[in-house]
Amino acid sequence: MLTEESLRLSRRVEELLVAHNPRGMARLRPQLTPGYCARAAQQLWEHRNQTILIGTGFPVSNTFETDGPAGAMALARMNIPGLVVYGGSIMPGRHKGIPITIQDVFEAVGARAADKIDDAELHAIESEACPGAG
Repeated sequence: MLTEESLRLSRRVEELLVAHNPRGMARLRPQLTPGYCARAAQQLWEHRNQTILIGTGFPVSNTFETDGPAGAMALARMNIPGLVVYGGSIMPGRHKGIPITIQDVFEAVGARAADKIDDAELHAIESEACPGAG
């Protein structure tokens, strides 16, 4: 059972996540019961003496997905045996009719640093490379 303080803190974290809107979370929020961050943390804590499985890209414990790296860090900090399962690559996007991936974004950042492309081109590549909430 969540305490009022835990629920208050969780709601604040959730507000910040939606304010920054990583992965389109503003679209997901109406589907979620407030306190989802605290419930995910509570699940880790309650099962700390067991092996934990964290699946990325999948609904976990009545909440949105957990990030693999963040989940792995939580397991390590709590000294819990665990397994992080990766849900697969982000689907490629299209830029100027050509399929592009996150790798193309990394290369575009380097191209911008070398003045081979301008800010507008970099922004277009960043915006189109990884469509969807992932």
